[in-house]
Amino acid sequence: MFEKYDDIMSVNQLAEALGIGRNSAYALINSKKIYSRRIGRRILVPKSSVVEFMQPQKENNRQAAVGEEAQNDS
Repeated sequence: MFEKYDDIMSVNQLAEALGIGRNSAYALINSKKIYSRRIGRRILVPKSSVVEFMQPQKENNRQAAVGEEAQNDS
């Protein structure tokens, strides 16, 4: 996942990787949903924090799908 990106990403790369706009990427960073570091004027995002952010999303989606299947089976 995200193989084409370096281990440290810019906000623009984060937005591109997630398929969202820059404002949404900044919102994720400001809300602390994705870890970042400010170095001077640059905001740097470790790729590992993006992967970590995506993991719970996948797990929540799986749990929701299982819940829907259980409801449909009843």
